[in-house]
Amino acid sequence: MADLVELNSQGDNAVRLVDRATEIERLAALELIEYEAARADAAKRLGVRSTVLDREVAKKRRDLGLENSVDASQGRPVQIADVLPCPDPVEGDHVVSALAASIKRFAVLPDVAADTIAMWVLHTWAVSKFTVSPRLAITSPTKGCGKTTVLRFLNQVVYRSKRAGSISPPALFRVIEQFHPTILLDETEKYIEHGSDLHALLNEGHCRGGTVLRVLGDKFELREFAVYGAVAFARNGSLPDDLEQRSIVIEMQRRRPDERLSELREDRCESLQSLACMCARWADDCDFGDCDPDMGGLINRVADNWRPLFAIADAIGSDWPMRIREAAAALAPRESESIGPMLLVDIKTAFDDQKTDKLASTDICETLTAMEGRPWAEWRGKLLSPNQLARLLKPFGMTPENVRFGNKVAKGYLRHQFEGLWKRYLPGQRVHEPLHRYNADEIGTSCTFQTATAKTDVAVQKCEKPPSIGDCSGVAGREGGVSKRDDGGRCQHCGKAGDLQQVYYGADEVWLHRECQDAWRALDIPTALDRRGELAP
Repeated sequence: MADLVELNSQGDNAVRLVDRATEIERLAALELIEYEAARADAAKRLGVRSTVLDREVAKKRRDLGLENSVDASQGRPVQIADVLPCPDPVEGDHVVSALAASIKRFAVLPDVAADTIAMWVLHTWAVSKFTVSPRLAITSPTKGCGKTTVLRFLNQVVYRSKRAGSISPPALFRVIEQFHPTILLDETEKYIEHGSDLHALLNEGHCRGGTVLRVLGDKFELREFAVYGAVAFARNGSLPDDLEQRSIVIEMQRRRPDERLSELREDRCESLQSLACMCARWADDCDFGDCDPDMGGLINRVADNWRPLFAIADAIGSDWPMRIREAAAALAPRESESIGPMLLVDIKTAFDDQKTDKLASTDICETLTAMEGRPWAEWRGKLLSPNQLARLLKPFGMTPENVRFGNKVAKGYLRHQFEGLWKRYLPGQRVHEPLHRYNADEIGTSCTFQTATAKTDVAVQKCEKPPSIGDCSGVAGREGGVSKRDDGGRCQHCGKAGDLQQVYYGADEVWLHRECQDAWRALDIPTALDRRGELAP
């Protein structure tokens, strides 16, 4: 606004000068009822709309600290104080060691957890230098395990801390946009539900560039709010699986009577406040450059979560690069509770336990429902059925096939169908080679092997590996199928007898079980070792 406005009188064209700044300050000092009575005349005298005057008066009230005088029941303005850095340079090793030792004074934590929390604290002071900010999830099986104490500790030492026992989605994205704080949330199991807006905001704020869009104001203006920032939260019980993937999880247990701890009191936190000043000075002096730490075997979101902490540890030096990687090895490999990966893990267990390369759908369901601590025995209120198993596997591109078991054919699955999925979705698991393809020697042939099934004993056979694959096509036979034989010949892939089908590879023919044909196609043997002509039964 201009400081002065000219108002022309209708009678004598006299000009009255009104000082807008003085008038707005006078209006801001009025009680609410008095302001409402003077509002219309003041807006007309100043030549502005009443809504514009309301905004200017409200802003002046905030500037003068008079907001509570309007309506004390509406809370108070959010204030987040910045910590002044200590005047002298500090060593990163000294700072992070002091943080790790301090947290263990107040909470029962293993060394790897204390080291991780200390490094996460330093990450909050440098969060703008990273593209990912892992959520720090403090969990426990029940109350009284020290989660709130850890949050109170963090409240003293992290960058621009703002602790809350509850928060709404608009409050969360507005406070992040305005203050760029470190958010500390307690008892989140009570107000962050799976699939809620808060759940989505915590996920979105994991990476730099995360935003939310809202339509605001009388003119329905489209506005964007940044939600990237550091967040720590406490929770009883398990996390939603996607939020867990974006978190470093510290699991706490209740202290024993013989475990002695100091009491954390906010009125006696001078040592922690000094630590915060040291963190601020360390952040001002530290230069990460183009730091790209070695992530070892960590991949995907697990690597994203630990990369900032690895970078800080590498910048600090001493023994911290080794210590933080040991912490990651202890804390990062957490089994996913997502239904899809859980199902693949349990199916792999079924194949491994029964030492077989094929299982009927009913046998898989029977094995799954017998597993303790898994949902399959009460899947949607009853035992998991073969149809439900097929529906769960369908998103992975898996469908049951007709598989021969002795003299019977039943719907089931072959081990090799799952191997690509196990490697893709269970990178921490060792995926075994199919039983009919192990112990290959240097020229591509297999040694003596035995294929076992759940219900039959198969004698040890001597078999050569089949050749490299060309085009494979079945020979037309009765009823549109392929030529079949059951005269005692053996499958040229697994070496077992049974119902065989004739298929062609270029000009050569081979006899295979139907369930062995996909595995045959997957083999990769050098052309020079092609011995198809020698393998006819």
